[in-house]
Amino acid sequence: MSLGNPSALYLLLLVPVAMIVFYWRERVRLHRLHVLGTGFGARAKSFTGFAAIGWLGALVCLVVGLAQPRWGVEVVPLATQGIAIVAVLDVSLSMDADDVQPSRLERAKLDLRRVIRDLTGNEFALVVFADSAMLQLPLTTDAQSAELFVQNASTAMLSGQGTNIEAALQIGLSALSNSIAPKRILLLLSDGENQMGSPLMAAGAAKAAGVRVDALGYGTVAGSGIPLRDENGNRVGYKEDRSGAVVHTVLDEHSLQAIATTTNGIFERVESDGRGLERLLETWRTEQSATSGETQTRPREQFPLFIAVALVLMSAERVALMGRRRSAA
Repeated sequence: MSLGNPSALYLLLLVPVAMIVFYWRERVRLHRLHVLGTGFGARAKSFTGFAAIGWLGALVCLVVGLAQPRWGVEVVPLATQGIAIVAVLDVSLSMDADDVQPSRLERAKLDLRRVIRDLTGNEFALVVFADSAMLQLPLTTDAQSAELFVQNASTAMLSGQGTNIEAALQIGLSALSNSIAPKRILLLLSDGENQMGSPLMAAGAAKAAGVRVDALGYGTVAGSGIPLRDENGNRVGYKEDRSGAVVHTVLDEHSLQAIATTTNGIFERVESDGRGLERLLETWRTEQSATSGETQTRPREQFPLFIAVALVLMSAERVALMGRRRSAA
């Protein structure tokens, strides 16, 4: 036998105190009743002993119940939260390129909303990044809020130029640190272009922490320019560098593949029809179902038995008191 809360047994020190108080109280009561007759006083004394045993026994049972006695074992479903996914979303200017329709970023946002809907009930968080990274939404199971944050993501969120995948992965890894989900995943959605830091170093840290990086690549190998649009969303030209040449952006599959491979993760290139996402979703569904049927053994809690005995003792005392009152009447 073991106890889940052994410190509760200190409350047994109250039992002698309760006995003294009960004895003194009943002595005073019986003295007052003695004037009514010897026979009545004897019956009252007999009932007093029964009541004392009942109440003190109930007190002992309640204290032992609070100590959470355990013996025997039981098999219970393993409490899990399935999958915890931190989406690491690239919002650098190159994600405005439209070599994937309607644009790289809009395609990624559509895919993220699909992920949230298909894996409702699991934990989800959002990190956005360009030259710096920011935790936009901490881990939550609130699918509606998660979709709203994804929908509001844009390349105007961060003012700096460039891309820092390492910083984004580090913040995403930190967001996963408090999750108890059996599967913890960083989902990197990017065109793979990176100008700062060392993404492979961050991927190595994720692997050491037991976190997998799955990557979705947006864009084409041929690439395209980065459209500039007016207030109404109409294209007014393409982004140019300092020399006046149109900036050309391409999908860097090799970088994304290397990041995923470092953590034994999965890389998929996403086409406009979303085929890459579907393959990744199927993997996550399989992993989610694989954790749902797991069980564990643990000591069987026996405190309900002691609480039930305490209730029986108190009820018996009340029933006896009612019977005594009827006989007295």
